Amino acid sequence: MEVNIETGRKISVQKLFDILQQEYIICLIREKIYPYDHLKAKWMDTASKKKDKIEDIAAMNDLPSIFNDGRVFDAYVDMLINNVCIPKFYYTSNENRERLKYWDLFNWFCPNAEVNCQGFTGTIFSADIDKKTCLIAVDGKKDLLEDYFENIKRIGVNL
Repeated sequence: MEVNIETGRKISVQKLFDILQQEYIICLIREKIYPYDHLKAKWMDTASKKKDKIEDIAAMNDLPSIFNDGRVFDAYVDMLINNVCIPKFYYTSNENRERLKYWDLFNWFCPNAEVNCQGFTGTIFSADIDKKTCLIAVDGKKDLLEDYFENIKRIGVNL
């Protein structure tokens, strides 16, 4: 079975189901990292709508989902956040990507976020979004450690 989505493409129900679950987890991540209450509320509202769709598809097709099988939830969290340095943020369009990508990175690599880098645990002192680098204050070290985003693993973001 195929469904039409906003772009006019036809995709399978399974593919839509997969995308919705990934987008739901990304909404949770954004709700955790964005600092303002109105943005947190926006992401939770978006997540709630995606949850309704996911549960409907799961019920109609008797599928395991992130809501009825903890292993499925854990697998998506591992894929999107735990096993990567930068979450796999999803964007619904190029316009949406242009508008959100900077802020996703800015809020993910925000000052005081706890990270692992080069075998050390520390906190982000500052980030340069354009250069994709962070300065990290490491416990017990006088100098700041600098590294690229792809080498910095944020910790302590619990979904």
